[in-house]
Amino acid sequence: MTIPYRHECIKPVLKAFSDGKAKAQKEVETIVASILNLSNEELAHLLPSKIQTVISDRVSWAISHMQKSDLLVKVDNRGYYKITSTGLKALNDNMHDAWKQEPSKA
Repeated sequence: MTIPYRHECIKPVLKAFSDGKAKAQKEVETIVASILNLSNEELAHLLPSKIQTVISDRVSWAISHMQKSDLLVKVDNRGYYKITSTGLKALNDNMHDAWKQEPSKA
């Protein structure tokens, strides 16, 4: 499998938070890689900048997008996030629109 586009990573990232526990991005990347059955080669694939892996970029973007959409909330200043009740509802209801919507401007 190839690494999905950014918007296609939202649901797997949300699934990674479905247990309700706070997680850091690196932990989420590992869970998402398992969900997507990514190979070691795919996990090592770098962005054109050669600074960050593609999967790290996609997970980071998804976390940021979902935080702005109130599906995730930051729980501390060390980069831990947790799913919200809105995020759980979106995941359980398979609400594709919830993870495609524009982040709130607030």
